[in-house]
Amino acid sequence: MNFQPQQIATKFLRSRFEKLSERDQLVLHHVTQRWHISRDPKQACEGSLTFRQRRADHVAALGGSWTLIIPFGTIGEASVCFH
Repeated sequence: MNFQPQQIATKFLRSRFEKLSERDQLVLHHVTQRWHISRDPKQACEGSLTFRQRRADHVAALGGSWTLIIPFGTIGEASVCFH
């Protein structure tokens, strides 16, 4: 089903395409062409993060990974058994 921006405006927005804001017209063009409208937040933020923020992200990724959770769970169980 291929719609034109004018058809979408009339059918779904109940407005003439020409009366829509420039931004809304652009969104309708993207929809009809099946282009992405959103941006990748990771890509948008990567350039603006400081060294410490990037390091904190790495530490958080490690702290929440199964590679770290399983050994800590095992060590915690073992310490309970020896007391």
